[in-house]
Amino acid sequence: MTTLVLAATGRLGPSVVAALLAAGEPVTAVARDKAKAAAALPGEAELAIGDLGDREWLNHRLDEADSLVLLTPHGPEMAQTQMAILGDAARRDVRVVKVSGTGSLIAPDGPDACRQHWLVEQEMARLGQPHVIVRPNAFMQGLVAGVLMEARSTGAVSDPIAGAGINAIDCRDIGEVIARCVADQDLDGRTLVLTGPRSVSYLELTHIIDEAGVPATVRASSPSEVSARMRSRGLSEWEADHLREMLTRFGDGAADFATTTVHDVLGREPGSVETFIQELTSSSLVT
Repeated sequence: MTTLVLAATGRLGPSVVAALLAAGEPVTAVARDKAKAAAALPGEAELAIGDLGDREWLNHRLDEADSLVLLTPHGPEMAQTQMAILGDAARRDVRVVKVSGTGSLIAPDGPDACRQHWLVEQEMARLGQPHVIVRPNAFMQGLVAGVLMEARSTGAVSDPIAGAGINAIDCRDIGEVIARCVADQDLDGRTLVLTGPRSVSYLELTHIIDEAGVPATVRASSPSEVSARMRSRGLSEWEADHLREMLTRFGDGAADFATTTVHDVLGREPGSVETFIQELTSSSLVT
């Protein structure tokens, strides 16, 4: 049997696959694009190339799995997609590690993506199948890497949250926690809220980037301005509005907190923003 990892070529998926393989867990990585999967994932990962919307195809994969990492792209139909998959997994007694979002915003009145995560979590409780919920805060590979790219390309960093702090976490740490959840059934029923060591503001982040050799200044912006800019670059209406919603709540401090969960689960501290930026600037690689 194997662990089925959905959306394996996204921002988080490769770290999950790598951590499972490092822990000696058999992995089947689900992706739509074979060439992208081959480039993004370790060579020893078994690939399952197909579409999550093809229920018959996915059910064949679930027949061969004993664990499922439930991770699908954001979008207006995310909850509907995940709940259909959950039902199919429950009928096969497949354990589920569900990847949700920012812990403080998973609520019936949260931003749309967080509200959808809440609905899926409620469905998991109703079905009663063995599961663990993982709620990572902002990804370093998204937030921090994006700020570094902006600093490199424009010499300035936009601050859309008025100096508030965000505690971002390295996807590699998330991947290792998920791998532990797959291996350790004693974690079943837990909701794990994951953060990095500390929160940083955009101003602090810019100072860290400057110390790493990428000089930049900070300019005030707003969630609506950032959303409009990303929409003009091709982001869908739903994604752009989701970004605006999340940044608005971040400005209210929704991501400005720290947990000890990574240490509690892995026995070590999570990676720092400073180390992550140093790695990126040393390799000249932003993922």
